[in-house]
Amino acid sequence: MLRSLVGSEMCIRDSSAAAVKEAGCKEVARLQHEAFLSVAAAETELEHMRMEEQKQRKEERRAAEKVAADQASKLEVATQELASVRQEMEMARKQAVEGQIAEKAMAETELARVRAELGTEKMELERDLKQVQGLQEASAREIDLLSDQ
Repeated sequence: MLRSLVGSEMCIRDSSAAAVKEAGCKEVARLQHEAFLSVAAAETELEHMRMEEQKQRKEERRAAEKVAADQASKLEVATQELASVRQEMEMARKQAVEGQIAEKAMAETELARVRAELGTEKMELERDLKQVQGLQEASAREIDLLSDQ
């Protein structure tokens, strides 16, 4: 009887160990499944973050390209304005030079006119001087003639 009692205790013990073992296996399987789900969720989140980062980089690149295009456009406008200002300055310089040339021509014309007048006056003065000298000589001869008499 003792043997049969020991045998049944062993059966109880073995069946309880098998139940514990089976429960442990189920717990390990459940924990493994939870771990797998957590890893899968983490991988999905990581992939989502990567996609968001790529999307953000594309948006930043587009924004940088837009800024660069805007700056290039502004530079083109400024270059055109600068060319226009340079052209206006060149025209103004040419007009100033042409004005100076015209003023110089007018001054030279006036100088030539004044020289011509002075030349005419000089000739008239020289003629008058000769007349005065002629009159002086004639007066001197008359004085000599009158003195001789």
